[in-house]
Amino acid sequence: MLKQNLYDKMKTTAILFICQVFCLAISFGQIELENANILIIGYDNVLSVSENVQLKFPNPMRGQTRTNGWGEEEITPDFYEYEVKVNEQVQGFLDGTELTDVRSTGSYKVIPDANYFKDNDSLIIEFYSSFSGTLISKRTYILRSLPLANIYWGASTPGDRILGNDTRLFAKFGPEIPLNATFKIATYEVTIGDKKFNGIGSTVSTEVMEALKQLKRGGNTTVTVSAVYYSEYDQLFEATSTFKY
Repeated sequence: MLKQNLYDKMKTTAILFICQVFCLAISFGQIELENANILIIGYDNVLSVSENVQLKFPNPMRGQTRTNGWGEEEITPDFYEYEVKVNEQVQGFLDGTELTDVRSTGSYKVIPDANYFKDNDSLIIEFYSSFSGTLISKRTYILRSLPLANIYWGASTPGDRILGNDTRLFAKFGPEIPLNATFKIATYEVTIGDKKFNGIGSTVSTEVMEALKQLKRGGNTTVTVSAVYYSEYDQLFEATSTFKY
């Protein structure tokens, strides 16, 4: 029994090692998009990949004689075969016609091949298994433009009062938009009454802060901020938010 347990432990170790190095695979399965068959143009979309994969790899102890659990002698096989379900997270930037910069964040690093067909406001994608090359999914995705972000003044959300001496502007999605994107402010224009102040970057100028100090805090003065911001893929957008002071 001790010999058998030792053999099983060695076999498990061999499986984990060999499967990463040179396993052969036959696969079948499907790929599903997490956000209900919708792809966002200009956004790093996340897709869920699922395949059932039949793994076949050489047995490092093939041809050896062993005693099984019934006390019978048997010859170890040349190959072992196992079926596993491969679940992956695949990300790709959609430029409007196809996914680019595609990479896998899962443990198996599986990236399926794909063909793309644009059809008005939809994109038809044929996915092919990276293991066998066979067609595993053909689906139509609705295309949507990346929504505009909100401009935040420090910790103040649009429509709220500007808090304290915050001087930083941020462009980001509100909680109503469940998309994960990073933006940076390129330029801004702050309007206070009939005065306009322009600047570069995300930090408002001392002139803006001095103009705010001339106002009565807690009043009904409206402060308007228009900003040009860009995404991590260097796309330019413009948005406007208003605040109270």
